Amino acid sequence: MKVVADKSKAFEQCVENALHRNPNLAVGKITIFLVVGPSGAVKSARVDPPKYESSDWAQCMVSAGKRIVFPSSDGETELEIPFKVGVAVVP
Repeated sequence: MKVVADKSKAFEQCVENALHRNPNLAVGKITIFLVVGPSGAVKSARVDPPKYESSDWAQCMVSAGKRIVFPSSDGETELEIPFKVGVAVVP
């Protein structure tokens, strides 16, 4: 998680840019899922809930996630990174 914390500015920048374009952006909690291969390279990234995958801010966050390089490991690992985007959505 230290690697993610070191790279969190890139994720934050995606959200800040989206809020600059739309100050009333109301999404709430999302999760970025990263699949990291044994080499430490991110093999895939996705946003959950899937309804946001096509948004510009989510694509930015997926791209930021794919650029992270983790330490090598014995196998493939899936990471879940929680975020809050925009103002909280009231159920």
